[in-house]
Amino acid sequence: MTANTSRQVPGTDDPAMVLRGLRRHYPGTKALDWHDDTSLTIDRGRVHGLLGENGAGKSTLLSVIAGLSPLSAGSMELLGQPYAPDSVVRARRSGVEIVLQEPGLVPSLTVAENFLLGRGPVASRAGILLPGRTVRAVGDALQEIAPHISPRTRAGSLSLEDRKLVELARAMHFKPSVLLVDEMSACLGHTRLELLFNALRRLRDDGVAIVYISHYLEEIHRVCDTVTVLKDGRLVETLPARTDTNTLTRLMVGRDVAATLYRTDRTANAGGERVLAVDGLTLANSYRDISFTLRAGEILGIGGLVGCGSQELARTLFGDLRADAGSIAVADAPFAPAGPREAIGRGVAYVPPDRDREGVILRLSILQNILLPTLRKRSRLGLYPGRSDSGISTRMISDLVIRCRGASDVPFHLSGGNRQKIVIAKWLVDPPKVLILHNPTRGIDVGAKSEIYALIQRLAQAGTAILLLSDELPELLGMSDRILVLRRGAMTYEAHREDQPTEELLVSRMI
Repeated sequence: MTANTSRQVPGTDDPAMVLRGLRRHYPGTKALDWHDDTSLTIDRGRVHGLLGENGAGKSTLLSVIAGLSPLSAGSMELLGQPYAPDSVVRARRSGVEIVLQEPGLVPSLTVAENFLLGRGPVASRAGILLPGRTVRAVGDALQEIAPHISPRTRAGSLSLEDRKLVELARAMHFKPSVLLVDEMSACLGHTRLELLFNALRRLRDDGVAIVYISHYLEEIHRVCDTVTVLKDGRLVETLPARTDTNTLTRLMVGRDVAATLYRTDRTANAGGERVLAVDGLTLANSYRDISFTLRAGEILGIGGLVGCGSQELARTLFGDLRADAGSIAVADAPFAPAGPREAIGRGVAYVPPDRDREGVILRLSILQNILLPTLRKRSRLGLYPGRSDSGISTRMISDLVIRCRGASDVPFHLSGGNRQKIVIAKWLVDPPKVLILHNPTRGIDVGAKSEIYALIQRLAQAGTAILLLSDELPELLGMSDRILVLRRGAMTYEAHREDQPTEELLVSRMI
């Protein structure tokens, strides 16, 4: 993929796609705004990364190519022919497949049934669907990328990781000429990530043109051949994927954020009064004998491999699960919430790892999302007046730098980083005593990460007790006063900031 406004990276002589002068405008927003003489060539047999801050136009570009969003202006060619899909079905029939950032399976259907949606039978005779053959065909498709998943499994029972692998297997099964992958890696652990990378390399070697969006620069270096940087809906530059991290970051955000991304102090904040105390907490098949305290203004990190029990622990603290044994105290008072509503009432808030399914309601306005946790407090006799609350959302949009068209905009139209800010903002209207953050920067760009890290530090300085669960070791090391390591449900190590623990040390206690 090359842009004629930048240094050129040699490609093949057989392009899969050529994009020229693309524009996609919404009311008040220019999501894509290329100059007429700007073009991009997508080459066969290459993996090309797209980088840019949230809102730079990356996902919009993929949605245009995939037929999910119509162009306002510009033109596209596919395999040398004019290409203007009016739907995702037309794009698929032309050989263009996409794995979306958002969940793309219907939870109530089986894996095999999801394979069929919008595509016609996978296995049929004379136009008649043969269920047995369909299941076998889907099973064969899964063998290459997710052999542990049965075609008969309900999609809703799968983990987020496995749902994304099913979507990739489905896209690969139909042998695309062009494959678009939008931030799929954000929800994958190490093992599943290797499955993704191996699949992309096989497709590349088979001549498929792959466009890959990721906010993790190390992934761009590992799997991509070239990378194009976008900013504010326009192409900035195309470079070899091996280009150094500082250069790519500077092109993305217009400044060097690497040095100021995390905390710069080396001393742990001892915190104030004890806010949360956990003693001998146990949940069968999830975690056992967990004990720790958390003080006001302290950032306590929790790390571990996928399945270590940290997610179940967070859900227990938020009242979504009930422990089998042990006790919890909030502000030195016993705490055994019957559900999240009671936990919220006691000052415990939770930012979940899957923001689109659990953190925001995509089709509600920003105002409505931000006010959801305090709606009962603002209602009178079961009625919500809503006359004076627009100022709250306006303040949150300003304070958290949520890039949107106003409080009436809906998260569905926003980038991942801005959606995540909304998830956090709704808990700041009535600030909690304890804020549980689970992978708070998953799938967002380095600029938005910097803003969220600064927000976390401000909240801690204001006295909020922060429980930070993260799969990213640099995040844990860079932000935490203390770090607890879980391995197979048990605490195996506690590290303090002033001891300057290393990634290697933490990993050695996780495996």
